[in-house]
Amino acid sequence: MRLMYTVHHSTDSPDTEIMLGWHVWKRSFVAPATNPHSVRIIWHNGVTGGYWSFIGFDPVKKIGAVVLSNTRFDNDAIGLHAIDHDWPVEKLDAPKQHIERDVDPATLGRYVGVYRFGPTYTIQVSLEYGHLWVRDTSEKALELFSEKDNEFFFQAIDAQISFVADASGKVTKMILHTNGDDSLAVKVQ
Repeated sequence: MRLMYTVHHSTDSPDTEIMLGWHVWKRSFVAPATNPHSVRIIWHNGVTGGYWSFIGFDPVKKIGAVVLSNTRFDNDAIGLHAIDHDWPVEKLDAPKQHIERDVDPATLGRYVGVYRFGPTYTIQVSLEYGHLWVRDTSEKALELFSEKDNEFFFQAIDAQISFVADASGKVTKMILHTNGDDSLAVKVQ
């Protein structure tokens, strides 16, 4: 652990350095009703599959924080604020609340198939027990809940799916909406 402190490299950001496997944020604050002070926080984060994590600590104050969330909201500021209360936290908007509604099973059946997002990533949509399920290449299954006839949401992660039909009504595409991004997939089976 002590070895990681010995190697520091600058980055393009004036407040950030890189150490062995860790980032270092250095900031000086002038906070209301307090004296100016500087903070050095060693941290790392990770994002995958609709989840965000942060771990960080102040080696001088011996304070640390771990923040885990089941959404792709950037939670770094929450962790930094937990370590140093003068670290600003921007307002985070909660995910939109979705209301499930019934959709005719015949309509759901139109969405069953395999959708390709890229050359090496596909997902399979299946209809089981009256609900749509999505499985990616890792075989992890997530249930979809209908909000409109062609718009669905996950309860496990903050992501939504829209199905797109051509002029004849045949479903040809899927759009994955997550973290403000839209990813298009083509129905291949």
